[in-house]
Amino acid sequence: MRVHDRLNGLCVGARVRRTALRGVLLALVVAGCDRLTPVAPYTPTTDPAQLFLSLTLDHRTITMSTLAPYDTLQLTAMPRDGTGAPMTGLPAPTFTSSDTTAVRVTPGGLLQARAAGSALIIAEIRADGNVRQADTAYVTVTADVTAPPRLATFSIEPLTPQDAVWAMTPEQGATGAALIFFATQQWPFPRLTPRILDAQGNPMPWVPVEYESLDPDIVLVYPRDPALYPPQQPGTARIVMRATVYGVTMADTAHFTVTAPYIHGVIVRPSASGGPPDVAPKTPTIRAGGYVFFTNETADSVRVTFDDPASAGPTDVVCSAFGGGFCGAGNIPNFMSTDTVTFGPSGNPLENTRGRQFTTPGTYAFHIEPLGVTGHIIVVPFTMP
Repeated sequence: MRVHDRLNGLCVGARVRRTALRGVLLALVVAGCDRLTPVAPYTPTTDPAQLFLSLTLDHRTITMSTLAPYDTLQLTAMPRDGTGAPMTGLPAPTFTSSDTTAVRVTPGGLLQARAAGSALIIAEIRADGNVRQADTAYVTVTADVTAPPRLATFSIEPLTPQDAVWAMTPEQGATGAALIFFATQQWPFPRLTPRILDAQGNPMPWVPVEYESLDPDIVLVYPRDPALYPPQQPGTARIVMRATVYGVTMADTAHFTVTAPYIHGVIVRPSASGGPPDVAPKTPTIRAGGYVFFTNETADSVRVTFDDPASAGPTDVVCSAFGGGFCGAGNIPNFMSTDTVTFGPSGNPLENTRGRQFTTPGTYAFHIEPLGVTGHIIVVPFTMP
């Protein structure tokens, strides 16, 4: 019993000592907390005028010569805020050249042409918070022994009123656009027609230029290629062309009208979930005189019927080139996917696709059988702006 009491007393004493130790530690922690500097809560910057969002060069596509004075050009890099306005108080930009044997660049942004070739000049600013913004200029250098030609004419204006009107090309219309391209050898997507001439009226097709869309939600452009991405939605698109050629900087802006699609498509695809095939879109919209192509990507045969078969005209250009199932008007007989999908005169161009042309504005119901799917082709009027 005495042994038990002694053990019990030791345990009680140990608990008292542990409690006292906890109290000492708690007191030390509280005292330390009293000496800590409170951390201010993080507040994100939402004012666009305070955000460093871009860095822009005053020249982005440049042609230089190894012959003075066409062998130097000063680049300026401007930091801009969220509104596009210039910013101050940031570090100076750094400049680097991807090929110093062709073009060198000083820390202050002075370009020095060294030899025939090309290089990318990258301007960069790293600001507080590890915020990095950069811009790139594309530089071409020619080796000249006499003064190079002087840029005199620089235009992106469409040559005809028809060239100023583009049709949308939705994703589902890509197959039909490819068929028409191989049938007619005419590029189905819009292209720009730049005219770059020297003082004597001679073309300068070798001069690189920069393209920019001021309305990217309507159409996107390649930075240095006159081909365009397929327009995305109807509206008016402004395209800018710029270049600096042997010290002469020019720019031109042209306006283009984007209409409803001229070529659209309805695609029948196997269901990812194992259910009935998917049919999309069910309400394609085209402009009068346009085409709708039906593509069957399933392993089963389908047919397309119209409530007004007389409205579904033939796709003559594709029929003339390939014949077979690409000919005919009205309802589309049974057709199915094939294993071979090739393009060109020697191939079998998408035998799983059939098309019809619609010339009169209106709404035309179609049915995909035996799936029991009904859709409507909407044909809108088209007149030149």
